[in-house]
Amino acid sequence: MSSGVALDLSGSTCLVTGGSRGIGRAAALLAARAGAHVIVHYRANARAADSAVAAIRAAGGSANALAGDLASSEACAALVVRAFDGCAAPRHLVINAGIWKPSPLAGDATDEAIANVREQLELHVTASFALMRAARPFLAKARRSCS
Repeated sequence: MSSGVALDLSGSTCLVTGGSRGIGRAAALLAARAGAHVIVHYRANARAADSAVAAIRAAGGSANALAGDLASSEACAALVVRAFDGCAAPRHLVINAGIWKPSPLAGDATDEAIANVREQLELHVTASFALMRAARPFLAKARRSCS
């Protein structure tokens, strides 16, 4: 699936969290164009994930969709294991999943607004760390086997 992309990911696997829409979808398409098998992660929108997978396959790439909530460290670890366990070349993790819920910063911040901020921090910071921690053994093993 070459298209003049200077990046060569041939023979590798790339997990893209939040890969079903927007920037994540673009990253998934780019990884596929560079030759990676792409795992398109999504939380709830299976239709969007299936569309991203179909676009990758239509362009000659290889991909599959994988659902998972990133609400806890355990869920992040389970997603990484489902994505990379048994995979011949787990080499790349693109952490893109995100949410945005506007929350006032002034004195009228409600309990709901504070909960929204916490939810965003959990996904953007805590889940990112948990994904990296869970993926590290897989990525380190792949690096050793490719050296």
